[in-house]
Amino acid sequence: ILNEDGDKAMVELVQMTAVGLAMIECGRRLGWGELK
Repeated sequence: ILNEDGDKAMVELVQMTAVGLAMIECGRRLGWGELK
């Protein structure tokens, strides 16, 4: 169970990171790259 919870947390972290990177990429395309 602990391993499953850890895997779920890792998956959520990866998804959040992917979303964050996607938002940053969109911001750069819109010219907001300076804000970081």
